[in-house]
Amino acid sequence: MSNVDQLAVESKTDNYKREKLISDYIPFILSCAQKVTGRYIDISNDEEYSVALEAFSEAIEHYDIDKGAFLSYSNQVIRSRLYDHYRKTKRYKQAEVFDDMTEEDGPIISLDEKVSSEKYIQQVQNNDLVLEIKMLNEELQKWDISFNELSDISPKHKSTRKMCIQIGEYIRKDSDLYHKFISNKQLPAKIIEENFKIPIKKFERFRKYIIAVVIIKSGGFEQISTYIK
Repeated sequence: MSNVDQLAVESKTDNYKREKLISDYIPFILSCAQKVTGRYIDISNDEEYSVALEAFSEAIEHYDIDKGAFLSYSNQVIRSRLYDHYRKTKRYKQAEVFDDMTEEDGPIISLDEKVSSEKYIQQVQNNDLVLEIKMLNEELQKWDISFNELSDISPKHKSTRKMCIQIGEYIRKDSDLYHKFISNKQLPAKIIEENFKIPIKKFERFRKYIIAVVIIKSGGFEQISTYIK
């Protein structure tokens, strides 16, 4: 457990620590929000800042070690709340309003506005993926793995890849096992061998890939996770 993870846990019941954590991580909160909006955030005038700030506080309230790294988790909450915010505004409702429009209503939205909205959504998704890749690479580096390695260390055979993913998900879902994995920085070899009936040497070849699966499945990597299959 990192210092910020521990502080996040303590901040759930300590208002002073919570306020300090929020204050110290305002640059991080702004960065997360700006990756979603694709533009500079004015903390005095932009609604997105308030939404992101509340989302960070919400992340503290609901965080526990089972959710993985706090910063990854809080980033996911911030993105999710900003998406919710946009869905409630015209920017995300334009297509729905356009479909419901009748001739009596008159032109509520022009075609170029609709296309612009769709492009904006695509931009948000692209920015989101870039941020996920950056954060994943930072997490992987703690295990001496780089994001660029993933394609090379991925099992080529579908059955082997499926087995590695099952092992990664098994570790992630078992709270005690996951805590030991994070603390010891190594795979629980004997437990894997016993539960999956495969020799250590076989899955050791794909150690880095399994570690990557555990990290990705720990949360905060919604888009990247769709590629793990």
